[in-house]
Amino acid sequence: MKNIIKSGLTVFIIATIGTLLLAWVYSFTSPKIEEQKFLTIKNAIEEIFPNQTEFNEIPEYKNKVIENNINIITIYKVELQDGKEGFIIRATYSGYGGKVESLFGYQDQNCKGVYVLEHSETPGLGSLITSKDFTNQFINKNLKDPFIVKEDVQAITGATISSRAISNAIKIIGKFYLENIYGGNKWKKIYLKSSQKVYLKKIQF
Repeated sequence: MKNIIKSGLTVFIIATIGTLLLAWVYSFTSPKIEEQKFLTIKNAIEEIFPNQTEFNEIPEYKNKVIENNINIITIYKVELQDGKEGFIIRATYSGYGGKVESLFGYQDQNCKGVYVLEHSETPGLGSLITSKDFTNQFINKNLKDPFIVKEDVQAITGATISSRAISNAIKIIGKFYLENIYGGNKWKKIYLKSSQKVYLKKIQF
């Protein structure tokens, strides 16, 4: 009986120490991970909008679930050198291998580009959704296009589901953008309200 109690206490102590060590390591690594993610997002925005000068986060649209269970994590309003503006929508959606997280760029009625941040797609097949050969076809593509794989969207060989997942996401998020942000009074009202409260998170570089 004493041996059982002793063994149990030993396991408990080891587990407690292990948990504390993991928490201690996480306290150091978590800020680094977040910093790296921000730099990745910043570089991706610069890639989609090369002539950008700054971007502002719009807090009203945080963690909004829309059609097809797509989760909009956040939206950035991007200021451009020519005085115009674009928008970056960061969202997650379902791929073949699980959740995919991407940045989608929109300006006027066009998709300006897509950048995949994280995915679990099949290596060598679905993972090619990150390749320029695949994503470049969406640059300046009109949102009125059908975005149907093997029709107006060239699929990745052997990865039709992954190809369809990202093209559907561009179309559905694009529809949300057109209805809620592009040229709409709703966006103007939200922006004015946010500005009055100094509510926008401004990031300048």
